[in-house]
Amino acid sequence: MKKILPLLVILLLISACAPAQSADLVQRDVFYAGADGGVKTALSLAMDNHKKNLAYTARSLSLLLERDALADFARLVSRTIRAIC
Repeated sequence: MKKILPLLVILLLISACAPAQSADLVQRDVFYAGADGGVKTALSLAMDNHKKNLAYTARSLSLLLERDALADFARLVSRTIRAIC
């Protein structure tokens, strides 16, 4: 018993010094310096990137539709001119 008691005390002290195992379930915002001196979170940066990507895609599709509409109009004009002449 005398040999076990100091060992138990040492184990108790070691276990008290160990960090507690806890799951941190709280979402933490990671902040980045913004271009205008403000602070942005990672989520807002992701949303900005997503919006810019959607705007780029919309612009590309708009230019594509504009090109196709111009080509259709050119075909219509050429057919009309051929029909008149």
